[in-house]
Amino acid sequence: MIDQQKGAFFAFLSYAIWGVFPLFWKLLEHVSSMEILLGRVIWSCVFTTVFILLIGQRKKLIDDLRYLWKHKRQFFSLMAAAFFISINWYIYIWAVTHDRVLESSMGYYINPIISVVFGMIFFKEKLSGKKLVCIMAALLGMVFVSGVIESGGIKLSELKGIIFGLLAACVYASVVITNMTINGLPSFDRTIMQLAIAAVVM
Repeated sequence: MIDQQKGAFFAFLSYAIWGVFPLFWKLLEHVSSMEILLGRVIWSCVFTTVFILLIGQRKKLIDDLRYLWKHKRQFFSLMAAAFFISINWYIYIWAVTHDRVLESSMGYYINPIISVVFGMIFFKEKLSGKKLVCIMAALLGMVFVSGVIESGGIKLSELKGIIFGLLAACVYASVVITNMTINGLPSFDRTIMQLAIAAVVM
C-alpha cells in the first residue's frame, strides 16, 4: 500500500470513528456536557501518554517539555490551542446530547472554508480567482443544504442552525491557526500537552 493509499485509508478510518462518537455520547445524555468533556480530556491524555511510552518516545517527550519551558511564547500558543479545542469539543458534545447533531456536523463541513478565510486574514495568504469562486460555491451550497432557503423564501427558524455551525467552525479553525504558530513539537507530544493543559484549566 503506497503512502497516498495509506493516507486515504487512515483519513476514512478517522472520520468513521468520529462519526460513531455521537452514538456513544447520546447514551450519556443524562450526564452533563462538561463532565463528559472532562472525562474525554483526561482519558485521552492518559492513553496518549501510555502510547508514547509504549513506542519508546519518553525521552523525546521530556525534551519537548524542556523546549516549551525555554520558549514561553510556544507554551502560550499551546495553551490557546488547548482552550479552543476544549470549547470546540464542548460545543460538539452539547450538540449531540441536545439533538443538534446536524447543525454541529454542518460546522465541521464548513470548517475548511473558515480555515482558508483565517489564513487569508492572519497569514496574508493569497488565493487565485478560481479558488475564491470554489469557496463561494461551497458556502452557497452549505446555505442551501442547511434548509435556510426554501421555495417559499428564507426560513428564519433554520438560521439558528447556521449560526451554531459557524460558531463551531470558527472555534475549530482557531485551533488550526493557533497550531500553525507552534514550531518544533511533534504532533503526538503537542496533543498530550494540549490535553494536559485543557484538563488543568477545566
